[in-house]
Amino acid sequence: MLERYCDTLVIGTELPGLITAAFLARRGLSVHLLDLDPFAGASHTPDPFCVAHLHSKLLRSILGRLNVPEPNINLLKETDSPLQVIFPKKRIDISPNPIIFYEELEREFPKHIDQLKIFYENLAHIKHQVDTQQLYSHLLPKTFMAKRKLKKFLQVHDLNKKATDLGFKDTPPDLSAFLKAQLKLLTYTHNEDPFVFQVAELLNPNEGEILSVQAGHQHLKQIFLDRIAHHDGVLRSNVKIDHLLFRNGLFHGAKLAGNDGNILSRYIIWNTQLKPLLPYLPKLMRFWWLKKAIREVKPKAHWFTTQFEIDYTLIPLPMKENILYVHNPNSELSGTNFLYIQLYKRAAQESQKTVISVSYLLAPGYLDEKLKIFEGFHAKIKEILEFLIPFSQKSLELVFPLPHKASEEETLFPLREDDFEVFKQNAATHPVYEVKTKTFADLFPISYKTPSPNFFLTSPEILGGLGYEGKYMMGLKVTDLIWSEVEREKKRAMKVEQRIA
Repeated sequence: MLERYCDTLVIGTELPGLITAAFLARRGLSVHLLDLDPFAGASHTPDPFCVAHLHSKLLRSILGRLNVPEPNINLLKETDSPLQVIFPKKRIDISPNPIIFYEELEREFPKHIDQLKIFYENLAHIKHQVDTQQLYSHLLPKTFMAKRKLKKFLQVHDLNKKATDLGFKDTPPDLSAFLKAQLKLLTYTHNEDPFVFQVAELLNPNEGEILSVQAGHQHLKQIFLDRIAHHDGVLRSNVKIDHLLFRNGLFHGAKLAGNDGNILSRYIIWNTQLKPLLPYLPKLMRFWWLKKAIREVKPKAHWFTTQFEIDYTLIPLPMKENILYVHNPNSELSGTNFLYIQLYKRAAQESQKTVISVSYLLAPGYLDEKLKIFEGFHAKIKEILEFLIPFSQKSLELVFPLPHKASEEETLFPLREDDFEVFKQNAATHPVYEVKTKTFADLFPISYKTPSPNFFLTSPEILGGLGYEGKYMMGLKVTDLIWSEVEREKKRAMKVEQRIA
C-alpha cells in the first residue's frame, strides 16, 4: 500500500489551520493539506463570508512574520466605506473613521446620536481595559488551575457583563437591527444577548477605528495556501478519508478512501467542521466527553448563497461592495429579510458585467429541500435588488444556481457541475451556531486540545463567537503548541545523543 510521510497533516481548509500550516511549513516542518470539499475548484464558488478586522494588528503581524508579498496583500484592498447597512428608508455607510461614521449615524438616527456615541465610546473603553493577548492565552482551559485562572481573569475585568448593560436592548427596532445585523455577519456563533467585550472586539477592533469589513475570504485563504506551497507544502483536493490511524493513545495519520493509500504524520489538525469528525474518533472512554460536546453543538442556520449578473454601468455610484440589507427590522433577521450582498468584478471591461453575490440565512432543514423551494427565495431577492438598483429589471439575471439540464448529464464529459449540488454543499459548509451563555467562558464549549496529545482542533465552531480575531488567534495558539512540542522532542533527542556519545 502506498504510504506518504509528513510532520503535520491538516484536514480541511479553514483559516486557523491554514495559518498554523503556513507557520509550521516556514519553520521547516513538512505539511500535507487535505481539502475534503467535493466541489473544490468548481466553476461557481460562492463565498458568503466577508473578511473583518483586515487591518488588525494581529493579522498584520501574521502576514509580516510569514513574509507575505505586498502584491498578495493588495488583493484585499481597502475601501473608503467598506460596509453599508440598508433599510428600505435608511442607509448607513460604516466608515472606519469615527468622525465620518458618527455623521452617518446622526443623519439616520438623529434622536439617538448621543446614546450611540456613548455606546461606541464605552466599547472603546472596554477594549482598552482588556489585554486581548492575555485573554486569549487563558481561553479554552483544560486543567483545573487553568480554569480557575480564566474565571479570575473574567471576574477582574468584568467580562461576564452583557451588552444589554450598555443599552443594547431597549432601542428602536431599526437601531437594534443595525447592531445585531453586523454581529450576525461577523460570527460563526450567535448568542441573542452578546457580551460587552464580544461586541467591543467585533465592532471596535482597533484604536480609534470602527468596524472594518472587506469581501474576499477566499483571497485571504489563498494567501496562506500560497505560503504553504512556497515552503514545499502539499495540497490534495477532492479527497475522502476512510479512517484515522490510531494506536497507543496517538493518531498516526489517515487512511484515504480507495487506492490513495495512507498518510502518516506526527501531528494531525482537524481543520473543518466538527460533526464529520465523530465517526473517525476512537471508541474509547477518554473521547466520550469530546463526542458529547460535539453532538451538543448544532447549527441553528446555514448561509445559502445565490449569484446574479448585471451591467456594471447600472450600479449606483454610492452603492458599496459590501451591503447588509434588512427589509423589516421588527422581524427575525433570516431568510430574505436579512441579506448580505457582495458586489465584485465591478470593472470587468471584457464582459461589462458585475457579479452580485447574495447570502441569506435559513434553518438546517432547507438543506434537504428541492430547487423549486429556493426559486421563490431567489425571485424575492431579485425584487429587492431591483429596488436597490434602479433601471435594472432588463439587465439583472440569475446565474447561480441554475437548473441542471438532462442533456448535460448525457455527455461523457459534463460541461459543468450540477449548480444545485454545489449550492447545497456550499450552504452545508457555512453553518451558523447558537450557544446559550451565562458566563463569557460559555461561548467556547469545545477546546482545541483533545485526549490525544498530537491531535488538535481548529474548527470554526471553537472560537466562532469572536469573529476573525478568534480565527487568527486560534491559528497562532495551535502553532505555538505544536512548535513547543517539536522543541521538546529536539531537546530529548540531543540528550539521548549526548548519552550515547
